[in-house]
Amino acid sequence: MIPAEVMAALAAHPDALRPVSEPDPGRAGGLQHVEFYPSGLVVVLYHWGRRTFRGQEELVGWLRGEIPRSWQE
Repeated sequence: MIPAEVMAALAAHPDALRPVSEPDPGRAGGLQHVEFYPSGLVVVLYHWGRRTFRGQEELVGWLRGEIPRSWQE
């Protein structure tokens, strides 16, 4: 996936529509921010919290329905 496809998939993912118990009226729902670190770590911030991936491969796999290996350890 190219970066634009990854961003579109993150914004359309069911996590972007997930409700929160105490919504922040100052923060819009959905995808908030994505950070790619030199170590390979990827952090995806949604309105309800964050998802962390060990690398872009884990992120792309998760978008395709796979449970990231780092989440299973």
